[in-house]
Amino acid sequence: MSANWAWKQADLIAQDPTTHGAMFVPLILGSDKTTVSVATGHNEYWPLYMSIGNVFNNVRRAHHNAIAVIGFLAIPKSERQYGNSAHFRKLCHQLFHASLSTILSPLRAAMRVIYGLGPYIADFSEQKLAGCIVQGWCVTSALGNGGTHGLCTREHTQALVAALDLVTLWEDYGIVGDIIPFTNDFPRANINQLMTPDLLHQIIEGTFYDHLVTWVHEYLVLEHGESVRTTPERPPADNVLDGQGSMGD
Repeated sequence: MSANWAWKQADLIAQDPTTHGAMFVPLILGSDKTTVSVATGHNEYWPLYMSIGNVFNNVRRAHHNAIAVIGFLAIPKSERQYGNSAHFRKLCHQLFHASLSTILSPLRAAMRVIYGLGPYIADFSEQKLAGCIVQGWCVTSALGNGGTHGLCTREHTQALVAALDLVTLWEDYGIVGDIIPFTNDFPRANINQLMTPDLLHQIIEGTFYDHLVTWVHEYLVLEHGESVRTTPERPPADNVLDGQGSMGD
């Protein structure tokens, strides 16, 4: 929803005479894989959250019900010998997109409101799944033949899928070409430009903890020796009142 994205979407809608007077409502989606049981089968699923972009920030807060859980996306399991097969991976990917398409299908019947996909909040593993991108490839840049060709566009991806075979798409462009993406139901949706970083995983854990905290710890080990590794995380202490306290035994 940054920059002029919403205005550009409104301009595209205004080009169609049949949609004059309609209101554009961008949908903000988010998902994060969650483990619901460990001892009884290690069941996992993706809870799917949704909000709309036409509300103020003071409404999009806890206890205002501006963000709602609209579905739980299944994560299929298989026997060990089939877990890494190409057919099973395709089943998992297509089930993800088919589930999203079905959940969002009631929006197509709306009359005076035009719903369009807005930001999709997810960590990297789910970004590449939603964008039909091969693991390890960028979800926003159009890469191919060893070079960078700007940002991905829906038209460019569809042209590649129509012109190239699946192996070339996978190896040279990082595109999973045999999946029908859920964004096909929204004519102006470009999933590669709608990806939004997951604040917890990519900013807090990815940048702060995995990079900064790990780097500081390695620096302290080099500077002060291995004794740093044996230092407890925090010594036992009594409750501190008014800034004064005594260390525990």
